Amino acid sequence: LLKRNASGQWATTSFTSMPANARPGLAYVPSANDPSKGKLYAVYPTGTNNLLRMRTSGVVVSTVNGTIVKTPVFGFDSTFDDGWATGSGVDLMFEPGRDSNLRAAVVYNFGPWNARVTFQPIADGIVDLTYGSFNDWAQIAKGLCAGVVNPGGNTVASPMPCP
Repeated sequence: LLKRNASGQWATTSFTSMPANARPGLAYVPSANDPSKGKLYAVYPTGTNNLLRMRTSGVVVSTVNGTIVKTPVFGFDSTFDDGWATGSGVDLMFEPGRDSNLRAAVVYNFGPWNARVTFQPIADGIVDLTYGSFNDWAQIAKGLCAGVVNPGGNTVASPMPCP
């Protein structure tokens, strides 16, 4: 267990059974299509550098003597948040019926977040947003035109107009 000390940092207590960086944050997320199926997520700091890693469960399907065999695996392995994110501990949260994605509480050990709990509302990388098709070329072309026609901003008296 951790408690917040006078300087606002999380410190261990005498009730600690094992270091937070020695156990993973775990959460099971049921499938939206079939609640009897789902995925188990684990996020944990690794080794001496405390790089945050994420693993997820899955199924390997193979054929043995003409019979389809499904083997549960804990295989997919990636960095969590970013390739440089390190931390002292992680806990994962998912509340069926209320959440649409995995959430995390992370205690990073660098920068302004050092030793503070940081909330990550989209910890599984799944974003429930409607995708759109925006035309950025018009904006890029206008900026490029302005940079070529009048590179100093106001250095050309009567620059050619950009569309």
